[in-house]
This record gives sequence, structure tokens and C-alpha cells, in this order.
Amino acid sequence: MCNTLKYKKVTDKQLLYVFNAVVIPHLEYRSQLVFLSEDLCSTLMAPFRKLFKHKLNLNQCIPNAIMNTNLLYNFYSLYEVKVHSMFTNLVCLLNDPNLAGLTTKIRIRQLQTQLHLAQCPLIDWPFHSPIQLKDNIADLLSVLPQFNLSFKCDSSWSNLIQGGVHLLVKVLPSPLYIKSLSSLKFQRIMFVEQLFSYDSIFMMTWQDRCLIQPSITNHVPKWFTALEVLLLLSSPTSRHLLPRWIVSSSPPTFPATIFFQNLRIPYGS
Repeated sequence: MCNTLKYKKVTDKQLLYVFNAVVIPHLEYRSQLVFLSEDLCSTLMAPFRKLFKHKLNLNQCIPNAIMNTNLLYNFYSLYEVKVHSMFTNLVCLLNDPNLAGLTTKIRIRQLQTQLHLAQCPLIDWPFHSPIQLKDNIADLLSVLPQFNLSFKCDSSWSNLIQGGVHLLVKVLPSPLYIKSLSSLKFQRIMFVEQLFSYDSIFMMTWQDRCLIQPSITNHVPKWFTALEVLLLLSSPTSRHLLPRWIVSSSPPTFPATIFFQNLRIPYGS
């Protein structure tokens, strides 16, 4: 299209109309099931921006913000249009009572299992950049905070898994966590507290972990070494945790009626 318009006598308003009313909707429709990164969207739009500057006899080094501002031409951003479109479509699917809505909810649960998360991804998404999972929902959730968009879900959607305070997914760097998913799932580790001593003051060694789960190999994984650097006060010489990771432990309390079923507690005591 750019090669065709290059030799046509068109005004800036006509070019703007072609871009906002033809090119953008066409690309949005053709990429409904694919998440396009911001860099890719910028690359796709580069020829058209170059053509627009050429028609106006502008220097190619002029910032693109001049064309995107509402005070001048208000060029639509393909990236912003894509994100808002995918967000709207996902909201419609989640509220659909038919088969499409059911399959979308199943995908959300599968995403939670795939990424070893302790809560529904729509409620608590720990990643803030695309994690290259080839999943358009996961990539969309990663960029929503940039646009101040979020989901308000019913408590029944939570699917909360309890067992600790600090999630590994929020402690480890995202690339390392993604690479270590198979190891973490095999060992059923989701919280850093699972690697602490009973008094929550010291961190286990890998050999201690092997005693708890004999099927684990003696090879120390990279994620465990990274945790030692992040959690320990002095990883080479001591297993003592940094103060910020120490959680005060308290013994469990049980109602007295569990052990004494006929116990009667006087009123006001």
C-alpha cells in the first residue's frame, strides 16, 4: 500500500484517513488471536510513518510523537488499539454464559497450572513484561498495568492455594522462574517458606531437601542457587535468613471441643 501511495497525489488528511480507518482496522482484524509486541507494531507502522513524513516534506528524524499527539494528526497507535481490543474481547468472553465463556475460564485455570501460580491469573498476575509463552492471554495480562487496566473478579474465581507468604514467582527473576517451572512443579515448591527450617530462621541446604524428597537428584538447580543469594545473610558461610524473610511462626491452635466434646465453657469466661 505504501508503494502505491508513494506516487499518488494525496493530502495529509487523506493519508491519515487511510491509516486510521483502513490500515489499523485491517491489521487488528487479521491479528485477533495473536499478541503483537510494541516493537513489532512499531516496525509494521514504520513504512507508513516514513511515507507520511515524505508527503509533508518533513525530516525523517522528526519524532513520531508529533504525529501521534491529539493536537496535530492523532495517528492511531496499533499497539494501543490491539491491547484495548484484546482486553475488550477477553472481558466479553469471560462474561459469556455459553460454551465460549466456559472454554475461556478453562484456559485461565490451565494458565494458572502451567505457570505454577497460587491464585487466579486475572486476580494476581506476577509478570510485568511479556514472558514469551506463545499465549495471547498471558502476554495481554503482562502489559495491562501500562494502560491502567485490570479485572474485577468474583471471589469464587480465586482458586487460592495456601501454604506460605512469599511466592517463588515474585522472588525469582521472571526469566529464571519460567526456565525452572518443570523443576518447581516436580518438587511441588511454590513458596519460599517450604525451604525454611521449622523455626523459619534458617534455609535448608539442597542435601536436606533431598532427604525430604528422595526422588530429587543431588545436582543443585540454578533457581536454588539464586534463592540462596537472595535470601541468605551470608550464603557461603551461613544458612541464616535475612531479617525481611523471617516470618514469626506460631503453633497451631485448636478449639477445646475437638478433644473434649462435652466441655461446657461458662458464659463470660
